[in-house]
Amino acid sequence: MTPDKLVTLFDRLQYGVCECDMEKGVIKWINRAGADIFGYKSPEDMIGMNITDNFVDTEDKKKLTNALRKDGIVRNFIIKAKRIDNSIFYLEGTYGLIKDEADGSIKMEGIINDVTGRKVLEYRTINEERLEAILQIVRTARHEINNPLTGILGNLELLLLEEKNKEGESDCKKLKTIYDLSLRIKDVVQNMSTISKAIEKDYAGDMKMIDLEKSKGV
Repeated sequence: MTPDKLVTLFDRLQYGVCECDMEKGVIKWINRAGADIFGYKSPEDMIGMNITDNFVDTEDKKKLTNALRKDGIVRNFIIKAKRIDNSIFYLEGTYGLIKDEADGSIKMEGIINDVTGRKVLEYRTINEERLEAILQIVRTARHEINNPLTGILGNLELLLLEEKNKEGESDCKKLKTIYDLSLRIKDVVQNMSTISKAIEKDYAGDMKMIDLEKSKGV
């Protein structure tokens, strides 16, 4: 098969196919589908581009390069990439190192595909599963807390009525404080039961906690 026919064949593929110079870190060749993935009008527009220009996180390039040098091939490697308009998408690729017999240089050949839709679906599924786990904990907490809390509030109301008929004003204030704090706990548990999405906020250091106000349903 002649080189022209081979290029035509690659251009008919739905997946992107590319070849990069590992030493110079530039794109040597890419098919039409590959150029389309990155938003370019023609493959020629990408020839000579630095590979890193298409990476959102340069650490991904280091990870890919290290894995290739170690194993010679990397399958289903997913990175955050960017198009010509700087929009972000998920790029999945299978890459392999080959030696150019003509000049002895090391090339990377890859088959690439835009998997943004799949990653978004995975994220939604994980988020839904996570939310369901949170809601199960909330239902358990609400049940286990509300039962004794109802008894505490009932007894505090009786004690407050008794103290009002006595001269122990300081004791009455203490009981009122306990009663108010118990009501606050009840409100927190109630807000937990209205969670419809899991929105986090910083708690301490690298730790996170659920923002009840932003996470509750409208």
